[in-house]
Amino acid sequence: MIGFAAVSAALALWQSQSQVQMQLSRVEERNLTQLLNQADSKATSIASDFLGGLFQVTASRGVVDTFQRAAHEAGVFVPSLSLRQTPSRSDQLGRLELTVTAQGSYAALKQLLAEWLDRFPSATVRSQQWHRVDTSGTSGAGPVVIEANWVLSVWTRPTGIEASTQLLSDASPLAVSTQSSSVAR
Repeated sequence: MIGFAAVSAALALWQSQSQVQMQLSRVEERNLTQLLNQADSKATSIASDFLGGLFQVTASRGVVDTFQRAAHEAGVFVPSLSLRQTPSRSDQLGRLELTVTAQGSYAALKQLLAEWLDRFPSATVRSQQWHRVDTSGTSGAGPVVIEANWVLSVWTRPTGIEASTQLLSDASPLAVSTQSSSVAR
């Protein structure tokens, strides 16, 4: 009799523990589901914020004209500028790649690059090289001329994804303020 009572008590205890574990599992599952839903909404928000900073359409002529105008205003000489465009697809960002060689004072070059990157928030510097240009063949001690070689990319939104951002042509003009800078040409 004592053995039967002990077995039935152990069985009742086991059943109650099983019920508690099942209830805890359901609570954990609900909490996990809520956390996953929150994470999913945050991921969607981050993705829309990222895509919101990208232009929908990039007018390559506008990017080049803006860069050349800003370089001229900064007193920077641009002997070489080439352009390569990779159109966006539904599953891939588009890219407009500028390969630039620019000459000027270090301050003017640095300011030009900073202003241009501010103007195009979806732009990145893929590579850059800076070096001093040998001006020993010129008479007198002229200003120090630096040559910068940049590969710049402007990224565009995948096709079919809409976001409320301004188009490139609607963006505000690039303002470059310069101190006096003279460049050997």
